[in-house]
Amino acid sequence: MFVVLVCDDNAPYTAMLVKMLSNYADIYDIEVKGYQNGIDLMDYCRSNKFDIVYMDVELKETNGMILAGELKKINPQSLIIYISDYDDYFAEMVNAEPFSFISKELSIAELEKRIEKTLKAAIKRINPQDLWTFEFNKMEYNVSLESVKCFRSVARKIYIDEVTGGASKYFYGKLDEIEKAIISIDDQYIRINKSYFVNMRWAGLLGNNQIRLGNKVIKVSRKYQEEFNRRKKMSRWRVYAN
Repeated sequence: MFVVLVCDDNAPYTAMLVKMLSNYADIYDIEVKGYQNGIDLMDYCRSNKFDIVYMDVELKETNGMILAGELKKINPQSLIIYISDYDDYFAEMVNAEPFSFISKELSIAELEKRIEKTLKAAIKRINPQDLWTFEFNKMEYNVSLESVKCFRSVARKIYIDEVTGGASKYFYGKLDEIEKAIISIDDQYIRINKSYFVNMRWAGLLGNNQIRLGNKVIKVSRKYQEEFNRRKKMSRWRVYAN
């Protein structure tokens, strides 16, 4: 999960941005928090994870760009998106190497589009390989491969079972193609049978030809047994008694 922070001393504007960003919580697997001053923001960031910060340039108690510099010291990989209605700050903002900008003079419709565009780009910049992008109910989703328990095939549908639980989303495709695409970027996945492509981070061994995945027991088919045996020796599996 990615943590997205908003800091603006205009409380209604902060609340509006938090609401807009929260609309993408499920799509991009994010948690959104809002702050009205730099002091509270820094208190949070000193002891908690954060990835993306939407930062007002002109805060009452400090300059947002100075604050952004402090945030970068805490987490150099974090991305700062400046919010401003002051053109005079543009050159200074460029020197501070932000990820992007948002103008406060945008209309609500334009702001919503800008929020989605900057958020999507920022997440891809932070973790481009770990995200799997798919379409479900005409919406594009991004899911962290690490948080997926398995991809399972039912007819032409590929279901994604996540660690967080809830109803599984699905897309149309072939499990063979999913396996080929993912195995090149995440070596913790293994094909078990014609229907299951499993994340070994969340699976455990149950005998020589079965695994346990949550409350499911899945049998390894003969076709994939040799590769399963090879990977079994190389990986750290949890072991369950029969």
